[in-house]
Amino acid sequence: MLILLLTSFTTSAQTKQKIIVLGDSLSAAYGMSPQQGWVNILAGYVAQKNPEYEVLNASISGDTTESGLNRLPSVISNNQPDINIMIIALGANDGLRGLDSSIIKSNLGSMIKLCQDNNIRVLLVGMQMPPNYGESYTKSIQKVYQELSVEYKVRQIPFMLANVATNPKLIQEDGLHPTQDAQPYIYRNILMGLRPMLRDDLIILK
Repeated sequence: MLILLLTSFTTSAQTKQKIIVLGDSLSAAYGMSPQQGWVNILAGYVAQKNPEYEVLNASISGDTTESGLNRLPSVISNNQPDINIMIIALGANDGLRGLDSSIIKSNLGSMIKLCQDNNIRVLLVGMQMPPNYGESYTKSIQKVYQELSVEYKVRQIPFMLANVATNPKLIQEDGLHPTQDAQPYIYRNILMGLRPMLRDDLIILK
């Protein structure tokens, strides 16, 4: 009996809590190797500073809030019971296609609720549209993330590409995707929101 108890304790102690990133090409290291993307940088930080956690990337280039919502149940079922935090970083593709902000909000809200129903904490990553989409639409997209944060009481990052989107040197030739040099900036943006959830000190990349 003692051996069984010790074995059970050891197995439990070795189980890591999962942090899953559910995003699109901005999180899937588009145009570079996965090792160069911000998610991998974050995984390295977590492995060093919070070894009780592990970071997994469930991001797919081209994903919208609808496709993310459709595959979220399988992401959850395939990784339970050890999911602790879901980083939801979707909505950029919806916005670029001009999708009504109410639909984006509905899809993101359903994702948050599904996570909360499964006892998964959510970090919601905000997106913003380029100014050429018009003031009314760009403001409506910003409000989506702000309102969801309040409604579902989740932590929110105002803009994933803060300090990146306005610097042409940090954007690939397609005018949309961040470069490899931009990844540390995105990592810092995400970590500012994630850090309180991990209850640890911020490490700034050198």
